[in-house]
Amino acid sequence: MLNDSELGTKDYWENIYKLEVKNLKEMGDEGEVWFGEDAMYRMIKYLEKMVERDLVDQECSIIDLGTGNG
Repeated sequence: MLNDSELGTKDYWENIYKLEVKNLKEMGDEGEVWFGEDAMYRMIKYLEKMVERDLVDQECSIIDLGTGNG
Protein backbone atom coordinates (compact mmCIF):
# COMPACT_ATOMS: atom_id res chain seq x y z
CA MET A 1 0.00 0.00 0.00
CA LEU A 2 1.27 3.47 -0.86
CA ASN A 3 1.46 6.34 1.59
CA ASP A 4 -0.75 9.36 1.02
CA SER A 5 0.85 12.04 -1.14
CA GLU A 6 1.15 15.62 0.01
CA LEU A 7 -0.30 16.51 -3.40
CA GLY A 8 -3.65 15.52 -1.96
CA THR A 9 -3.54 18.05 0.86
CA LYS A 10 -5.12 21.46 0.99
CA ASP A 11 -2.00 22.96 2.62
CA TYR A 12 0.21 21.83 -0.25
CA TRP A 13 -1.93 23.53 -2.88
CA GLU A 14 -2.44 26.69 -0.83
CA ASN A 15 1.36 27.02 -0.61
CA ILE A 16 1.70 26.44 -4.36
CA TYR A 17 -0.87 29.17 -5.08
CA LYS A 18 0.91 31.58 -2.71
CA LEU A 19 4.15 30.95 -4.61
CA GLU A 20 2.37 31.54 -7.93
CA VAL A 21 1.01 34.89 -6.70
CA LYS A 22 4.50 35.89 -5.47
CA ASN A 23 5.99 34.97 -8.85
CA LEU A 24 3.27 36.90 -10.67
CA LYS A 25 4.12 39.98 -8.62
CA GLU A 26 7.88 39.53 -9.19
CA MET A 27 7.78 38.65 -12.87
CA GLY A 28 4.45 40.00 -14.11
CA ASP A 29 3.89 36.67 -15.84
CA GLU A 30 0.69 34.69 -15.50
CA GLY A 31 2.45 31.52 -16.67
CA GLU A 32 4.29 28.92 -14.66
CA VAL A 33 7.23 30.77 -13.13
CA TRP A 34 8.25 28.13 -10.63
CA PHE A 35 11.49 29.47 -9.25
CA GLY A 36 11.13 33.23 -9.34
CA GLU A 37 13.26 35.96 -10.77
CA ASP A 38 16.35 35.22 -8.66
CA ALA A 39 16.68 31.71 -10.10
CA MET A 40 16.32 33.08 -13.63
CA TYR A 41 19.19 35.53 -13.14
CA ARG A 42 21.40 32.86 -11.54
CA MET A 43 20.91 30.66 -14.61
CA ILE A 44 21.73 33.54 -16.98
CA LYS A 45 24.94 34.32 -15.05
CA TYR A 46 25.89 30.64 -15.08
CA LEU A 47 25.45 30.40 -18.85
CA GLU A 48 27.41 33.63 -19.39
CA LYS A 49 30.32 32.23 -17.35
CA MET A 50 30.24 29.00 -19.35
CA VAL A 51 30.55 30.98 -22.59
CA GLU A 52 33.27 33.29 -21.17
CA ARG A 53 35.37 30.29 -20.11
CA ASP A 54 34.93 28.69 -23.55
CA LEU A 55 33.21 25.72 -21.94
CA VAL A 56 30.48 26.01 -24.54
CA ASP A 57 30.65 27.25 -28.10
CA GLN A 58 29.11 30.71 -28.48
CA GLU A 59 27.20 29.41 -31.49
CA CYS A 60 25.69 26.42 -29.70
CA SER A 61 22.00 25.91 -29.09
CA ILE A 62 20.33 25.28 -25.77
CA ILE A 63 17.46 22.85 -25.49
CA ASP A 64 14.95 23.39 -22.70
CA LEU A 65 13.23 20.12 -21.78
CA GLY A 66 10.70 19.46 -19.07
CA THR A 67 10.61 22.98 -17.65
CA GLY A 68 7.03 24.03 -18.19
CA ASN A 69 6.84 27.21 -20.23
CA GLY A 70 10.62 27.25 -20.53
